[in-house]
Amino acid sequence: MSRRALDSVNSAVPWVALWSAALTTILLWPSFKPGYVLTRDAVSTPRSYITPSTMGLGDQAARAVPQDAFIAILSQVVDGGVLVKALTFIALFMAGLGAAVIGWYFLYPGTRGQALAQGLPAVTFGIWNPYVIERLLQGHWSLLLGYAALPWIAVAGVLTFAPSRTTRRTAWGALAASIAAAAITPSGAIMGTVMALVAGLFPKRPIDRLEVRTAQDHTASPLSNVQRIFIILGLGLLVSLPWIYPSLRHVGQGGIAISDAAGVAAFAARGEGPQGVLGILFSLISMGGIWNVDAVPPSRMTLFVFPFTVIFIAILGLGLWRFRHNRARKTIYIWLGFSALLVLILSLLAYPTGLKIVTWMVNNIPGVGLFRDTQKWVAFLFPLYAILVSAAGRTIIEKIIRSEYSSKRWLNPTAIAILCGLLILLVPDAPVATYRNLQPVQYSSSWEDVAQVTKDSNGDMMVLPSGQLRVFESAPNRTVLDPAPRFMPVEVLKSGDLVVSTSRTSTDPDERDVTVQGEGNRADQVENALLTGAPAGVLASLGVRWVLVENTIAPEVPDTLPLRNALRGLEPVITSPDLTLYQVPGIVSREYAPTRWEWTWAITMHIVWLLVMVVGYSVTIAGTIIERKRSAEASQW
Repeated sequence: MSRRALDSVNSAVPWVALWSAALTTILLWPSFKPGYVLTRDAVSTPRSYITPSTMGLGDQAARAVPQDAFIAILSQVVDGGVLVKALTFIALFMAGLGAAVIGWYFLYPGTRGQALAQGLPAVTFGIWNPYVIERLLQGHWSLLLGYAALPWIAVAGVLTFAPSRTTRRTAWGALAASIAAAAITPSGAIMGTVMALVAGLFPKRPIDRLEVRTAQDHTASPLSNVQRIFIILGLGLLVSLPWIYPSLRHVGQGGIAISDAAGVAAFAARGEGPQGVLGILFSLISMGGIWNVDAVPPSRMTLFVFPFTVIFIAILGLGLWRFRHNRARKTIYIWLGFSALLVLILSLLAYPTGLKIVTWMVNNIPGVGLFRDTQKWVAFLFPLYAILVSAAGRTIIEKIIRSEYSSKRWLNPTAIAILCGLLILLVPDAPVATYRNLQPVQYSSSWEDVAQVTKDSNGDMMVLPSGQLRVFESAPNRTVLDPAPRFMPVEVLKSGDLVVSTSRTSTDPDERDVTVQGEGNRADQVENALLTGAPAGVLASLGVRWVLVENTIAPEVPDTLPLRNALRGLEPVITSPDLTLYQVPGIVSREYAPTRWEWTWAITMHIVWLLVMVVGYSVTIAGTIIERKRSAEASQW
């Protein structure tokens, strides 16, 4: 980047960062109140613990690793509720800042005004789009960390072609760290690795002659494409080890491998607007179309969604037009081709033929269940869209400067403000939606009492009622995953069955809800033993030491004679209005507990993931310091 462009960016960064923080605050301010966010998949607790499921060694698929272990470790020193809120804020803030950075890199600004015209709309889109809002309402804060890492991965990937040897090393460090940050979830690891391959293999952004002249350690890049593929795939493998190892362990034990094919249709992308009038293709183009209709903001279900989407596509077209004579156009066109192919494939996978193909793959190929939620992969559009939105802002002010109204200074900021407003219209009611869903709640003291009693005990815990979803009295009309597995210091058995809302128009629950079965069956065995009145010895033989009954939630615990007889055989330890804890007498079987070697391997895989992140960021920081020092020395001559 030329000195002029760098100075322009540096002068604009504070304002762009402030705008990114402001938009993030507007969306997340309800969660800033004291308490814990409990919204669908977002479950925060005061403290969580290292358990088999936390490390991916439980009965269910390892879908929340290394996320759960990361939270469990940090929550020992930071309140878990504050931690989740902070990580969500960081995800949105860095997504906005990353959108501005990638826009600046692919279209160098010549003045501070150009930098602001590019950066502010890019930040607006990066934070305020259907993908972010819908995933926020679904509680996928960790997936948003992977989403936020994509533009940084893209910039780092193209910088690995830089003429300066120091810059290349710094870029590789940043690339490794960013992939590791995205890999806080398995989906994020795949996103980060694929994005790195796209950015690090295809035609790079042309380097300015000034960059070559000022590179004191200028050398040609020694890496071939084959070498780049191996390095990037190697990084992707290292950061994916926390979930790859448990998955291979389950398959090797003859356990979970095949996911329920009912989830294919349930998790497929959906058209938005009344009766899906927008269509799946246009919903995906605008980065909407999440599978859970309850996580769709009301504005996305109205007729206004169609004109807003047309306006957004026009903005992208304006940005693409700006690159028609730019030296980076080849890269942009290739990325555009891949993006169009991605949207087309994801759309086809939501129709009968595509559903049959994915169903066959899920039924026959272990691990494909990770790809059932097809809409989440539209996150790959984010870096390209950020570049095009940034270019659209630049085009608008260039047209104004060349027009007869160039003397009117107020016109440039007004035009950019209008552009940002048009982008916000994609989800105009986002703050209202987050206000209704991100209000924190407080746990009763009974939860902490149960955690203290069960701490350092042997055996696992069964929770009634069965199923993953809960509706608490303190958070009415908000479905949330049961917090017990994250709150309790012991392994909590839970049914993997999940109810998915597929229609907002039907009043019949049987038509609008689809039950997707989980992979494990141990929780079902324990539940069946309780509901049929089996003696305590049966529970002990299944590895259960504790039975926790959640009284004040929906669904309610079935009140049957066999269940009452089973509970009478247990020892009540805590009895409160909302929770009742029973202890199973006798010797509890350790057959279901992970072995010492399995613990060792799981911990090692998590350490490898963390080391990639720490070493990557260390190399990035060191390289940045060296480059700034050299730049300062060069400016003195």
